[in-house]
Amino acid sequence: MTIKLFVRPIPVTQAAATALEWALYSYTGERIGSGRADDAEELMQLVAQHDLQDVWVQYVLPASHFTFTVAHVAAKQARYVQQALPFAIEEAIAEDVESMHLVTGERIGKEEYPVLVIRRERMDRWFEAASALEFPLHGMYVDAQMCPGEEGALTVLFDGDEVLLFQPGLVCMRTHHENLLPYLEICARSRASSEDAEAPAWNIRVLTPEDQKEKLGVLLAQIEHVDGAIVQMETFSVPSFDLLCESFFNTSHAANLCQGPYAIKESSGSSGIGKWWPVAAVAAGWFAIQVGLDLTQGFMYQKQADEYDQQMVKLYRSLYPNEKNVSSPKRQMEGKLRNASNTGGGGFLQLLGEAGYQLSVQPGKQNMGFNNLQFSNQRGELAVEVKAPSLDQLDRYKQALVQSGYQVDIGSAIKEPSGVRGKITIKGS
Repeated sequence: MTIKLFVRPIPVTQAAATALEWALYSYTGERIGSGRADDAEELMQLVAQHDLQDVWVQYVLPASHFTFTVAHVAAKQARYVQQALPFAIEEAIAEDVESMHLVTGERIGKEEYPVLVIRRERMDRWFEAASALEFPLHGMYVDAQMCPGEEGALTVLFDGDEVLLFQPGLVCMRTHHENLLPYLEICARSRASSEDAEAPAWNIRVLTPEDQKEKLGVLLAQIEHVDGAIVQMETFSVPSFDLLCESFFNTSHAANLCQGPYAIKESSGSSGIGKWWPVAAVAAGWFAIQVGLDLTQGFMYQKQADEYDQQMVKLYRSLYPNEKNVSSPKRQMEGKLRNASNTGGGGFLQLLGEAGYQLSVQPGKQNMGFNNLQFSNQRGELAVEVKAPSLDQLDRYKQALVQSGYQVDIGSAIKEPSGVRGKITIKGS
């Protein structure tokens, strides 16, 4: 039985943050202690005061660093899902899939899997920070997925100046308060224009800190009047991070990011699990027997796969005899088809998520915001009316989106007494 130490950097939008928010829970989900520490050294001192053994770190990351999508994969076995995953989502993201870390969750439909996508270089920094703590790392999770989630309902949780949105298999994002109402209104219009008469009711569960209820009164009232939504308002008295940690014990939606190259190599010396070695030995024996049975079947499948690969290469060369390098005929053929169809761009949630994230990390973000959003599914572009203190600030925001791999144009910029209002068009590269 292990003790869980949840850790989240402060502020949550900066990978280089040294201040940490922490909460210590027993294996039964009972809170032992919580608080904030200026750095990792102070955190270790605070935890050491409880004189506990078998403490494992659960590192919590902000959803604003991730792209959320759903992959359609026909394979059923886990290893085949992982092999097919890059091909299934490469059209849904604006960057090279080879440079991204992909995390799959539990299957949500017949052939549907939720997928979290993050740049490997950013994941490297987070993994290094989490591994540098004195206690062993057990897992890394996205804060939005730790929200109290219900099937068929959108959870909205206010967390400081930002808000977490989560619906199992559909939504996983973090954005600023100012972006919440436009997002919900766009969702409402999309549902209203849908021809699906049997669509389920749109339930929204809003969780608000008691000490912010008065401050957020206007926004909460506007949410209650979103067209077509059945809104349930709730308040909580504990810190939002504590609420996420408590919800962790009651949800199965949070996917462990420590997969693939970031898989945890557990050390028995630091965790006190030596007493489980006899059980592990028996399990290993049965595992070895199962592996022996699977090897023969795996060899046959591999042989068939090699034959299919050879047939694919032969067919590809017959279609493109001048192609010199044929390393992956399936991906190369898909690339040619995409180029021929002259399509591109990203989905609404992907574009809105990136636009909101880049706005949240701008200097002087408190004086910036969205006034209006329009999305064209046919063109794959998002038009956003942005208010900013100056034209330079608006241009810096544009450059931040460009550096993230998007095509960005400023259609117009109007000077006003309070600053500048400009219309920015964002399109995936």
